[in-house]
Amino acid sequence: MIFLIILVFFCYFRIKALYLQTVGYTFDQGRDFLKVAEIVLYRNLTFIGPTTGIMGLYHGAWWYYFLLLPFVVFNGNPIGFYYFNFLLHLGSLVLLAYVTKKYFGVLTALTVTSLIALSPYFIFTSLFVGNNIMVLPVFLGFLIGAFLMLEKKKRSPVVAIITGLCLGLVAELEVAFGLFLLPSFFITLLFYRPLRAAFGTRKNFLFFLLGLFIPFVPRLLFESKHHFQQTLILLSFFLKPQLHNSKQFSAIVWERLHLFQGYFTGIFAHDRLVWFALLAVLFASVLILRTRSRIYSKSLIFFALLTGLLFIFSTFYKDNFWGNYYEGIQYLFIFMLAILLSPVVRKVRPATNFSTVALSFLLGANLTLGSYKLLTDLPKKPKEENLKSMISIVSYVQKNTLSTPYCVRVYTPPVIPYTYQYLFLHNSISGQRMPQPQEDWVNKTCWFILENDSYKERRDRWITANIPVNAIVKKSRLFNDTLVELVTLP
Repeated sequence: MIFLIILVFFCYFRIKALYLQTVGYTFDQGRDFLKVAEIVLYRNLTFIGPTTGIMGLYHGAWWYYFLLLPFVVFNGNPIGFYYFNFLLHLGSLVLLAYVTKKYFGVLTALTVTSLIALSPYFIFTSLFVGNNIMVLPVFLGFLIGAFLMLEKKKRSPVVAIITGLCLGLVAELEVAFGLFLLPSFFITLLFYRPLRAAFGTRKNFLFFLLGLFIPFVPRLLFESKHHFQQTLILLSFFLKPQLHNSKQFSAIVWERLHLFQGYFTGIFAHDRLVWFALLAVLFASVLILRTRSRIYSKSLIFFALLTGLLFIFSTFYKDNFWGNYYEGIQYLFIFMLAILLSPVVRKVRPATNFSTVALSFLLGANLTLGSYKLLTDLPKKPKEENLKSMISIVSYVQKNTLSTPYCVRVYTPPVIPYTYQYLFLHNSISGQRMPQPQEDWVNKTCWFILENDSYKERRDRWITANIPVNAIVKKSRLFNDTLVELVTLP
């Protein structure tokens, strides 16, 4: 019953935005959706993915191939990609609930899933589509696989290959995470005996390496065709880094500490729950040391070592370190929290009682907070913006276009209007069968979609270059802060 309530919270705070189509829709989503359409419609396969922060270095191509399923199922409807992402995260929640219930107990499973259901971070990642967001389910798969390999007496080669596969996918979906996670894992494998015992047998290690190798196949094909261009760029980045915002080491350490603090606090829906969880972890850690509890200690130490190495490696990077570089690291904290506070992992009765009280309090407080948030959110009507607003703009233009071909020019702050290009493409392949517009004036007439820009001078220069002074505005409508005009020449 309680898990059903948690599922209601999880679904409500996500499906409402999906149903109203008020999800974020930016340059990156438009670019990725166009690339997927190109693969499906024109059979133009790719071996490389979206751009990274390093010029000439790209994320892996798997992100585009993951998006093929929602493109086909939803016939290219942009909201379909978001529903696909939601279902992935819902599946991750159910998987985590199953694993935590089996190994840590029902109370732990309910507490952990309730935290995820109401966490601002996990709500956001369930509603935003991007290659870095796809890291969450595969990183969770890596953590579960490593946990099973460490704790189960019979180590399955199937689990080993899945663990390697998930680790490789993390690196391909978010290159920055992979650059730090891969060495962290292999250093731990080299020096931490239980991990070496779990993966170190010839059979398991070969299966693990096979799983790890598979995600890099498209990149290797691309590299072999282009003379290892990206490999050279990556090497030059490490040997001769070009820093945009170099900082002192002490400042970097404090910045990373603050970043990791944000990763941890992002799990909780309220600051007071954070403090209670920290006190509970501190007390539980003391009890573990005093009672020398060893149940799941191998996994706890591995996760702690992994966290420490990820932190240390992050301090080596002297430039801006964006939070999404470690997208999904929150699952690492959740696993450690579950191990520390689970009544299942305690043999000493006082510790068991304390763990039960701590988890019960976290669960009860979270459910109460969820109920309050749901009741206060129900009457709210979100503003029609983001994806919904852009769909309305495209619909308005096409409903008021009496003949084809027709002209549409778009100004967006990134200059390249991938967002609108994909919406026009979708309408051309859906039941509407409305042809895509062109940028050249048709019969001295053209639609202009002018988004707002904080850099006003840049927008004004674009308007001056694209709309003649003597042009006549026939129709004009404002969609939030986006101006749509039908302009004709005399």
